[in-house]
Amino acid sequence: MSIWIAQQLFQMKTELVQALFLAMAEADFFGSVPVFVRHAQQLVASTQGLDMITCGFTVTGAGMLCSELVGVPFVPFILQPSSIPSSDPEWRCLEEIQTPDSWTLMSSMEHAFTSHTTLTNFKALTEGNSLTHGLPKLRVRYGLKPASTWKTLQAINNPVVMPFKPTAFNTPADWPSRFILSDFIFLRTSSGGAGNLDAAVSSFIEANRTKGRKLLLMTFSSMPVERRQMLLCANKMIKEAKTPLSVLIVGTQLKQSAPQSVLDSADVLKSQGSLLEVATADFGVLFPFMDLFVVHGGLGTTVEALRMKKPIAVTGILLMDQRWWGKAVERFGVGPGPTHITDFSKICVEFVDKALAPGSEWQATAETLDWGDVHDDGVTTNVDAFAKLLEEGIKPVILPPK
Repeated sequence: MSIWIAQQLFQMKTELVQALFLAMAEADFFGSVPVFVRHAQQLVASTQGLDMITCGFTVTGAGMLCSELVGVPFVPFILQPSSIPSSDPEWRCLEEIQTPDSWTLMSSMEHAFTSHTTLTNFKALTEGNSLTHGLPKLRVRYGLKPASTWKTLQAINNPVVMPFKPTAFNTPADWPSRFILSDFIFLRTSSGGAGNLDAAVSSFIEANRTKGRKLLLMTFSSMPVERRQMLLCANKMIKEAKTPLSVLIVGTQLKQSAPQSVLDSADVLKSQGSLLEVATADFGVLFPFMDLFVVHGGLGTTVEALRMKKPIAVTGILLMDQRWWGKAVERFGVGPGPTHITDFSKICVEFVDKALAPGSEWQATAETLDWGDVHDDGVTTNVDAFAKLLEEGIKPVILPPK
């Protein structure tokens, strides 16, 4: 994601470009398949042995290939459920987002690029490209029959684990019984979230609480969101919101440059104690101090924010499942629909005002939702899901007869 051309593409908002991103998600990893196979073969032949192969959604085809070759059970761990196909016309591979500057004709066509039929066709092009080591060619080289990854996994009811509570979304009716929803999983930088906040962050929180100011956290994880855009939005929310507000920005983007006028404005806000930028923070410790959140729409960060029972806005580059979580925030009634970072400055003040208004509907709804125990990082539950499958004696991937 760090190369220049990728960052330019990430600024494009169309569903066509997003569908191409999703279709290419596995293609860049095909060159690593021989490495995966070699390691799997070595483990099988060793005294240590190999009991299970798992993977994320970007290497599902590679993982299935390994399972077939070495005869070891295969259980994908999928954090992006919308990447799993279904014949249900309501189940889309991508969520559409509305942009103020959308071209009307293009907007009317975008819906076609969010279907799994379109994604399947795009994947056939990207994964079978004769100029690359495509998956079909790799299967032939290893002496395997042609096969569609997800069609095969669905046909044989191969287990798949997804770290979602069963209440998070309605699973498509044609998904097999062993496509398992377990529980949400979170990254903790210290055991159980029992770490400490940086002195600067602790002082910032305490000072603003003393002043009676509300606290907003803005974080985009490793997503390539320009610091300039973050500071512009923070500046606008702090200065124009009806409720006194201070903003904490967490992310490595603070090393980026920005126009001097933007930096000067940010320096004034920092000197007043209403803005702080830090590279990292333990979210398990930090989140309970916040009154509202602006996040990029990743599974862990978004659900962590939902557990705080506070209003949320999802923005950023809105890549793949980040759109899904943005729509989930809107669907559950705790924030606006997903908005690309280049448009967020147009609605950011409105978001703050609506979120912090007396009797806020977003706040009231957030307090009623149950997203699980805030002290549970979900690791044990998900590990147990895999352990149970091993105990059941699941079989390696074997292609069904035609």
